[in-house]
Amino acid sequence: MRYLTRSEVNVKQDSSRLSYLEFMASLDLASLHPGGRKAKEELLSHLNIDSADTVLDVGCGSGRDLVSLARRYNCKAIGVDYSEKMVEIAKRRVDANGLGDRVTVKKADAHDLPFNDGEFDIVYTQSVLLQLDKDKAVREFSRVLKQDGHLGSLEFAWEDEVDEELLARIQELTGEHFSPLNHNGWRDLFTRSGLREHHVSFSKKNVAPSTFRDLVAAEDWMIAVKGLVNVLRLPPDLRLRMRKETQYLRWIKENGKLGYGIYCYRGE
Repeated sequence: MRYLTRSEVNVKQDSSRLSYLEFMASLDLASLHPGGRKAKEELLSHLNIDSADTVLDVGCGSGRDLVSLARRYNCKAIGVDYSEKMVEIAKRRVDANGLGDRVTVKKADAHDLPFNDGEFDIVYTQSVLLQLDKDKAVREFSRVLKQDGHLGSLEFAWEDEVDEELLARIQELTGEHFSPLNHNGWRDLFTRSGLREHHVSFSKKNVAPSTFRDLVAAEDWMIAVKGLVNVLRLPPDLRLRMRKETQYLRWIKENGKLGYGIYCYRGE
């Protein structure tokens, strides 16, 4: 179990230059992806990953899931993220886990991936498409996917109608683009990109953990405790920033209209 060092805590004094997502990643907290560990496990279970595969993690963030995947499946993995800060954090995590021989992290735009056609057996992403030009990004994911390869996405999804007021509040609070589709909208997005549906599901369970108890239920008690210790070690002003900017998790829980979808497809 790794806690933040004192030097890492001190670096965060200049957090005003970090975006919301970069700031949260720098705290080494549990994943903010909807559904937590169980949702991620469901996603991975339908991608049929094995040790011979080359896997692309689009929007790898701090590299937590990228490292976990490479260790679990003993596969070659590449993570890309548009944020230089995220790439820096992810590279440190890869090196700390001794995985530099088969895990690579690089800065890249998901709309214009620096890879050849059909280069990857698996392409997956978590809570990333809602921030992108969705059609353009999915076409690019499909381009770098091998014929009959697996593509998977875990995304926030509305059960039915989009709540524009809640979206505006979340975007104003975090400063991040946040525009999930409804469940059927996500399905339409992937199929019109020429992909074949393999597995889809929708749930509202643990969609937005807003308390420590929620976090333990969604993730793992050791990860939750580590995150809590890291937060408690922060200066008061940064703890205040974290509490303020994570209010949207409570809003989502109270609103009750937003869930998450797991979308697994096959390449043509």
